[in-house]
Amino acid sequence: MYPDKALGQDIAFIIIATLICATLLSLTSIDFGYAPRDECANEVINSLSPYQVSQLIDGALPSSYGDVATWCDSHLDDWSARIESARTFPTLPQYDMNL
Repeated sequence: MYPDKALGQDIAFIIIATLICATLLSLTSIDFGYAPRDECANEVINSLSPYQVSQLIDGALPSSYGDVATWCDSHLDDWSARIESARTFPTLPQYDMNL
């Protein structure tokens, strides 16, 4: 091989390798995160008791992830405020012990 040809190939390889590394680095820095619906559903389930969740979404006890996610679809604008207000709900159902 001729030295000039080898140098050109080496420079081309370095440029391509640098572009690939830069692309991979930029992709790793992107925060893909959860979809807003899933972020809401996870926050509801992780921050409230099961009974509070069922009261918040007006659903069955225990509430499924799908039910919570459906509720989140309808409340994407104000779900965090609703979670805060749901923290004041009773954490357990009240049963009448005088039956």
